[in-house]
Amino acid sequence: MSEKMIWARQLGELSEALSYVSAVVLEELGEDGLQETVRRYKEDPPAPLETFEVTEEQINGEPAPT
Repeated sequence: MSEKMIWARQLGELSEALSYVSAVVLEELGEDGLQETVRRYKEDPPAPLETFEVTEEQINGEPAPT
């Protein structure tokens, strides 16, 4: 299987998972609850996640920096 086909399959699986999560969140919060959550997020967004570079060697099994 080519790398592009693998990425396409993984993207499809991710899309399916996100659709499921969206449906569950909407069912749990309801339309009003979801709108309230978005409003609160816009007023006070969370801090950005810390990011770091990852090398090919780390992907292939070497430990990541701490």
